[in-house]
Amino acid sequence: MSKKSRHQMSREESVEHYQLTTMVNVVFGVMVGMPLLDVPKKIIHLINNFSLTSATPILLLCSALSFCILYWFGEHEYMAQQKKFDNKIIEITKDKNIIPPVSIAYLGGIILLIIIFASILIFAKENNYRLFLIANISFWIADFVANVTTKRTYRKAKSVIKKPIWTDKENEDYWWLSGYIITNYFYFYSLGNLFIFIMFLFVDIFIIASPQYRFLFTCLILIITFLRDILWRSKYYDSWIEYKHKNAPVKTS
Repeated sequence: MSKKSRHQMSREESVEHYQLTTMVNVVFGVMVGMPLLDVPKKIIHLINNFSLTSATPILLLCSALSFCILYWFGEHEYMAQQKKFDNKIIEITKDKNIIPPVSIAYLGGIILLIIIFASILIFAKENNYRLFLIANISFWIADFVANVTTKRTYRKAKSVIKKPIWTDKENEDYWWLSGYIITNYFYFYSLGNLFIFIMFLFVDIFIIASPQYRFLFTCLILIITFLRDILWRSKYYDSWIEYKHKNAPVKTS
């Protein structure tokens, strides 16, 4: 029996998709569940001793938990879409090796993101505002690198993604993930979020770091967390996909 190298193995032969999904679900569930138990205790403390100083930690923890939960749901959807997307590419090309296998570097990237998420939750729980901002900055740098890596992963299949998947109305279900590959939308998404947290850190270090301003910025971070997921990552991205197709020929039959 001939031996296959790791790079010759298909995605299914190296690491099964459901194993990755299960790992992400279990890890995120544990990470979110443990600090979530502290929320009632912090709320009771806030009610008994209300002040901006005591309100900031609960808002910081809520923003960290909201970010992790929303990302968890988003990543679950992405991985589900990716599996169908990969199968569609293989179906069109009849080539199982066109999609590189899940590599050690890919798994290492997932572990790195999990460590950063854990850091965000820990620093929020401990009310370490600056380290919380630094951890978020680290995440968005890693997210940008992940977007670059995703494009590189599909570079051999890019022509297939552009045509027929991107230009065929029958493949509309795959347009959502195709946009990750052939547009630069999520480059700007990552860099935009990176800039926001760098700005907060810059203000806290070089301009003002009073409890009142930290309370205000923590409120803004919590608001941005929800608006980012509801508008920037979802609604605006869907509008962007529609816009790109209005300005590109699409086969309808």
